[in-house]
Amino acid sequence: MCQSLLKNSGSSREFIEGFSLLIAAVLLSYMSVWLIARREMQQWQGFIHNKMGQALDQKRLSAIFVGKAALELQVAGFISAAAVSYVPFISWLGLFPTVESVGLQLLFILIPIMGLLV
Repeated sequence: MCQSLLKNSGSSREFIEGFSLLIAAVLLSYMSVWLIARREMQQWQGFIHNKMGQALDQKRLSAIFVGKAALELQVAGFISAAAVSYVPFISWLGLFPTVESVGLQLLFILIPIMGLLV
């Protein structure tokens, strides 16, 4: 069929060339949009990963503050201090060997993780 169209007229050949170029242009446009969308998706994933890292860093920092706050409240007598022997005393991490301090820190670490799972 294509051979008969090509033999019959030059305009048919031009039509086929034009139609082929149009299909090629549509496919190239589709691929361009797909590649841009993929790139945006990668950028979005990078953004999310970066923000999650920042959030986890902030959660670590807040866990340090919570540990130190728990110690201060224990020293002031506002909360009890149940000592545990298996937790080391690491002041710069806000890690103090009490159930209350470790419990509050775990709470501040686990809440965001649970939020991601839900």
